[in-house]
Amino acid sequence: MRYFPAPVTAAEAERYLDGVDRHFDQYGYGLWAVHHQEDCIGFVKVSRVTAQSPIMDQPEIGWRFATRAWGQGFASEAADAVMRYMFTATNEQQIVSCTTEKNLPSEKVMQRIGMKRRVDLDFDHPQLTGWWGARHIVYSLQKDEHQSVFGL
Repeated sequence: MRYFPAPVTAAEAERYLDGVDRHFDQYGYGLWAVHHQEDCIGFVKVSRVTAQSPIMDQPEIGWRFATRAWGQGFASEAADAVMRYMFTATNEQQIVSCTTEKNLPSEKVMQRIGMKRRVDLDFDHPQLTGWWGARHIVYSLQKDEHQSVFGL
């Protein structure tokens, strides 16, 4: 949670998971757990952006991984697989991703999976006013531009 305002409480995690279930029911996609050798090491999710921003209502891909899984390519490979799913099994034509300006590891994942920087869509997150990470940068990828980097 290095690039988040604070760790989540158990109650916040429960509300988040309830929202994931509702999102999956409504859109047919949401959060996928990532396992390595029977160990859950993180997740990749795609959800509609709800924050008032230039990317509102767009499907956004994101990820969170345990520190023990950092730097091993798991986020890139899992995100690439989810992008492939999104562009073959849904009608989505574009996927976005955003993060704080200082979250270079996530930005590198966005680049590795073929996403393009969209300076024109950068925004100050309205729910994070006053936090050092409120400024968000945006990447996007169009369906017709997607090529799996892992051959998936």
